[in-house]
Amino acid sequence: MSQRDARRLSPDRVMEWYEAMRESLVAYRGAVLAAFRAGGLTSFPRFLGMTADDIDEAFSSQREELDNVTVLSLMASAEAEIQADYDLRSARRKLRDPLSKEYSRLHSELRRRGWFERRSRPSFDDHLLEAIRASGIAPPHVVGHFRDILNLRHWLAHGRYWAANLGRRTYDPHDVYQTIIALTAVLPPIHPGP
Repeated sequence: MSQRDARRLSPDRVMEWYEAMRESLVAYRGAVLAAFRAGGLTSFPRFLGMTADDIDEAFSSQREELDNVTVLSLMASAEAEIQADYDLRSARRKLRDPLSKEYSRLHSELRRRGWFERRSRPSFDDHLLEAIRASGIAPPHVVGHFRDILNLRHWLAHGRYWAANLGRRTYDPHDVYQTIIALTAVLPPIHPGP
């Protein structure tokens, strides 16, 4: 395993980190509120002068940011997993499962159009997710839900400077994780070549 592969986080590892950070945030909030009630916020100077409501708001904001960072990391891990799957399938041209056939068709089409002369890899959304949808291995709603969350990922990754169009609702890390698992679980296994 290369050093680069060793740094790649799986969605499971991202969620383990998230749960640890969430538990830490809850414990820290409890300690700050206990100190507030006891009249001793000197141990927590950034909260001096705040009311209990101010403290709750500060921790709500921190939790929201933790959720956003986790969603961004989860989507990055999913993108890496799907891109790595594409790279493996592209390297093994004789795979016959529906996704490998669709990736092969995509690769040939992009080569014919000169895509690889300008870019090193296919577009994640326009090409890879579309190939997964076209292969029929995933229910269309799973790919659609993933694409909705991809809009959130783009908004987060690019600085949140526009009004986000996030589909029908907000997404917490558990929703995002379940969507990623639903999509990556349908990727056909790649059997070692001869």
